[in-house]
Amino acid sequence: MPFCHVHLRGQRPPDPRYPSELRTLGDELRKHRLDLGLTQQEVAGWLRVTAFTVRNWELGLRTPLGRFRVAIQAFLGHGESQGGDQFPADCRRLRWLMGASQKGLAARLSVDRSTVVGWETGRHRPRRAHRDVIASLLGQVIRDPTPTGPKASPR
Repeated sequence: MPFCHVHLRGQRPPDPRYPSELRTLGDELRKHRLDLGLTQQEVAGWLRVTAFTVRNWELGLRTPLGRFRVAIQAFLGHGESQGGDQFPADCRRLRWLMGASQKGLAARLSVDRSTVVGWETGRHRPRRAHRDVIASLLGQVIRDPTPTGPKASPR
């Protein structure tokens, strides 16, 4: 009505695509994907599988093979270090987002592969310059989630 200037405010109903409970890894994957505003195709590119595979995981029709679990856990943010040092998790996340091996990341940073292994396991602390380069690369990869390299076969 033109004479009534009332604005109703309330909480929006939850998105029906969100799982009601987080019971499975697929539920967690879907919730995190929707929270980030990503499509199944984008997540599939990062995990190096097909969108159909991500869909099957989210619906609980298939369970991820062991070789994909590390990447999924990293995507969900579960691989973070307990001591408050985020660098080992950031290093691993950068590597799988780039689709690079430890050797490939080491070559990109001009260090030895064993140095990258030490960083990822938290045994060694990188120099400040390397921390800054990895943080910068991680920011670039997250802003441009275009997958690189060959895709793994769907499972």
